[in-house]
Amino acid sequence: MRTLRLFSCGLFAATALAVLPATLAATGTVTLTGIDGELRDNTLALLSLEQEPCDAPDWRMQASLQQAHTDIHQALQAFGYYEPLINQSFQRGEPDGCWSASFNIQPGSRVNVRNIDFSITGAADSDDSFQQLLSNTDLKAGQPLRHDHYESLKTSITNLAANRGYFNSQLTQHELQVDPTAGYADISLHLDSGARFFFGETAVQQTIIDD
Repeated sequence: MRTLRLFSCGLFAATALAVLPATLAATGTVTLTGIDGELRDNTLALLSLEQEPCDAPDWRMQASLQQAHTDIHQALQAFGYYEPLINQSFQRGEPDGCWSASFNIQPGSRVNVRNIDFSITGAADSDDSFQQLLSNTDLKAGQPLRHDHYESLKTSITNLAANRGYFNSQLTQHELQVDPTAGYADISLHLDSGARFFFGETAVQQTIIDD
């Protein structure tokens, strides 16, 4: 049986603002093999395991290692890899007892975009600007799925609607449906633009007073 996964949010990213203590505890070492480039960068950005100090107790390290697998899956899904194989090794060194962990990651097959269902109701249904936007987007049928492209398209649609005067517009449906086994993703984006607003003529009146 195939498993369909629904996503309302696509891109997984690690953005954090932290206040660092005056003295930083030594942390362990994380090694990644099998991936490089953007996949490696995004995985390292999401891995909270790197924050664990050398003297973290075993129970805490076990929980962090389990979380690392979740982090790796999320980092790879952002680029369309939903069924990776992950082999892990962990050890504590001597004599300081600081830990090291290594992950060999085989991303597997990449999910491609099968279909993009984009529809408009309201006054914008005859506005060619939206079709032009869709033709220029990085998100295209037949191309590998990237969650950042999906999020970017959603943002571009809502921004264009506002810029074109559809101030009451809203995305009534924004759905990313993924079938990892079949290797495809279907995207549904439905915009209800509402009415279009126009600015009327602006008149400026100036009164000059002579002293």
